[in-house]
Amino acid sequence: MKRFLLLIICSLFFNASYAHNNFEDNKITQIVQKFKDAVKTDDPKIIAEYIEYPYVRKNPLPDIENKEDFINNYEMIFDDELKQAIKDSKIEDWDEVGWRGIMLYRGMLWISEDGKLKATNYYTDKAKEYATKWHENDEKTIYEPLRKYDENIGIFKTDTKLGRIDKINTDKYYNSQYRLALWSKNGKMSDTPEILISDGKVEYAGSSGNTEYHFKSGNYEYVFFVNYVGPMDMKPYEFGIYKNKEEFDYADLISIEEAYIVKPH
Repeated sequence: MKRFLLLIICSLFFNASYAHNNFEDNKITQIVQKFKDAVKTDDPKIIAEYIEYPYVRKNPLPDIENKEDFINNYEMIFDDELKQAIKDSKIEDWDEVGWRGIMLYRGMLWISEDGKLKATNYYTDKAKEYATKWHENDEKTIYEPLRKYDENIGIFKTDTKLGRIDKINTDKYYNSQYRLALWSKNGKMSDTPEILISDGKVEYAGSSGNTEYHFKSGNYEYVFFVNYVGPMDMKPYEFGIYKNKEEFDYADLISIEEAYIVKPH
């Protein structure tokens, strides 16, 4: 009798678990399918309903603030290659990754749990052209010793600081160093920086595009956080200062400020 009851209990548990997993799989399938159907229309007005605003893009590409902004910049975000990749994708090409959302092709793009585009690691030719022109102009206007760099990661402001992070010294194996320059909030990038560190490192948080840039000077470590994918209340950018004697420890925080990327409009 006990064995019979145990079998019933196990059977009920298995069926409940199976039903729950089926529900989750069906839910994700429906979310992905709605997003794919929107992209298939190739109608910016329809696809604009499936974008999470503000849609944050990597520097120097301007962020997309609203639906009208998306429609005006549609061809810089979606080209034929990206649209075809989305349309050709199968449900097994999409993976749910907890609070980060649902990713396509191991991080090519990310949508939220309500089916809205959060981030993409794909760049159209128009986006690349825009970035190239921006870099050419930037190199003419900043403090002369800073003009040589491989890629600008970002120019940011906090309540007290103006800063920029550049990728430098990239070798043939794509190993790079990162450079931090800091001025007071009202400073100018054409002036001599108050702080300049040229041997920074980067740490990646999976395939979402979230990153941390670490710069150590004496007993201090400066960290710039980039959060492209995360909970709704997560700040996209933060700049923290830590005091360490040897190894970095998040507990050694001195101050942290929300950062705002300075981008062209």
